[in-house]
This record gives sequence, structure tokens and C-alpha cells, in this order.
Amino acid sequence: MTVRKWVWLLAALLPLGAAAQGKPVDSVLVTAEHSSLDKGLASWSEYSAHWLHDWGGHRVLDTALTRTSRFGLEDTQASLAYATPLMPRLAGSLEATASGSHHVLPKYSLGGALQYEFAPAWLLHGGLKHTRYDGADVERGTLRLEHYFGDFSASAAWSPVRSAGTSASGTEVRGSWFYRDGSSVGFILARGDEATVTAPGVVTLADVRSLALLGKHEFRPGLAFAWSLFRTRQGNFYTREGASVGVQAAF
Repeated sequence: MTVRKWVWLLAALLPLGAAAQGKPVDSVLVTAEHSSLDKGLASWSEYSAHWLHDWGGHRVLDTALTRTSRFGLEDTQASLAYATPLMPRLAGSLEATASGSHHVLPKYSLGGALQYEFAPAWLLHGGLKHTRYDGADVERGTLRLEHYFGDFSASAAWSPVRSAGTSASGTEVRGSWFYRDGSSVGFILARGDEATVTAPGVVTLADVRSLALLGKHEFRPGLAFAWSLFRTRQGNFYTREGASVGVQAAF
């Protein structure tokens, strides 16, 4: 999962203004990300614009357009994500992406997930995602256990992945502190084999180790700032360090 996606998750899970009170609200989220790579590789950049419609009650629609620059090539990607309660303790989500250029980004991806609250403040998440690159298909699953206690949350996840006849897996832990309504700070620590783009048109499974610090601060109802700092080692291919910032405004 990219840092850009982590920022979106914060925006969706911590709604702005009226949505936090169960009332519909529209908002725009604009994010920018910059990464520096070692081994003489050029820096990466990414810019996204999201339109989010939040009906309240954890029902959210996110449409986005993303522009990236990686390995000296530029890609544009459109994405759509939708999350909604299905039953009092069960929620579901769907996501899809598509890129007409797909030099480095996937040609398309499709995914779905379920979230079940099996006990008060205890959540079980399960999901599947198919990603199509030029010349490679990646299948990825996720099984996550999450717990909320006081102003904090913690989770652990296991993710099996398969590509080009090879199977592997990864693990991840997360922690968050919700220090006030609409605001949080947290970390994500992950390790395991993931699909890695090592060059234009080349996708392989590599041992990835990553750490991210991220947060969201709501200045006032309807206006929030999101940020992240991250470091990712993509096997022996390269190490990527960077940051992202985002501003979300309701209207």
C-alpha cells in the first residue's frame, strides 16, 4: 500500500464537519508526495486530487485522479473507492484503478474487502485484490485484526501475494492515537514480499521493509491537514525515503 493511500484512509475514516455528525458532506482532498531514491535513481513525485462524498455513518465514495513521475516516465491514474455498512456489524468496500499510460503504474486493479466487528471494539478485516501490470498479474489478500481502546487503536495483518507462479507473504502492524475529534497520529511498520516495479515494465516480488509516520489534524470543522513521512527498502533494488502532505476541505 502506498503512502498516498494511507493519507486517503485517514481522510475517509476521520470525516470532516457535518459527516462526523452523520450528515452528508462533500470534500476535496489534494495531496503531494516526493520520494528520494538511492543507487543513482531519479526522485519520484506524485500529485492527487480527490473528491469525497461522505453520507455519514461510514459510507464514503472517493474518486481521484493521480499524476506520477517514476523512472523518468509519467503516468496518470483514475481511481474509485466506495465503503458502506452492510449490516450493523458488517461493512464492505470496493476499489478500482485504471491507467491509460501504465508505464510504471498498474494498467488496472480491482479489489474488495469486508470488515466485521465480532466483539465490541474488535474488528476483523479480509480482502482480495487483483492488479494487472504490463506483463505481470499480482493477486494479493489481506487478513487484519484491529482493536480500539480509549483514544488508541492497534492492528496486525498478514498478506499473501502471488505473481508469475510465485507465492509469498508479508506482515504489518499499525498504531494510532486519536488525540481529538477528527485528528490523529500513527505509524505503520511492514515487512514481506510485495510486487515491486524495479524498472519500466519490470515487476518482481521483493522483500520490502517499510516504516511510515502519518497523521491528520483538523484545524476547524471542514478543514484538515494530512501528512506522512516514510522509508521503504525494496529488496536490493533501491531504498526510497520521502514525505507527503495533503489538505482536505469540505464545501
